[in-house]
Amino acid sequence: MQSSSPIGLITGASRGIGRGIAIELARLGYSVAINYVANRDAAEECATLCSQAAAPDSQAAFEPFQADIARAEDRARLVKSVSERFGWIDLLVNNAGIARGFALIFCRPAKRVSNTFLQPI
Repeated sequence: MQSSSPIGLITGASRGIGRGIAIELARLGYSVAINYVANRDAAEECATLCSQAAAPDSQAAFEPFQADIARAEDRARLVKSVSERFGWIDLLVNNAGIARGFALIFCRPAKRVSNTFLQPI
């Protein structure tokens, strides 16, 4: 199903800064693909907040998509799924991170960090 509104894909959109970006894009009239890794409830809550932020007559859609962007096969599946659902992607916000706390980023293997931040989506 293609959308008449512009499409934004936000990685790591289920909470934090990504959630705020998703809500603002909804307010601006975008349909939003809400990427999350594990917390589907948070992603669905983000979709609800996007619906509430959108204009009452908006035709925009807000949908969670599970994918770990540190994994190449997940990135490919994410882009394919979003493109199949919405028809295209107008805007990508690569917001996803891997640290749950400040100190944890220093404990992650270097390969995991480079896969998350330096690989193409």
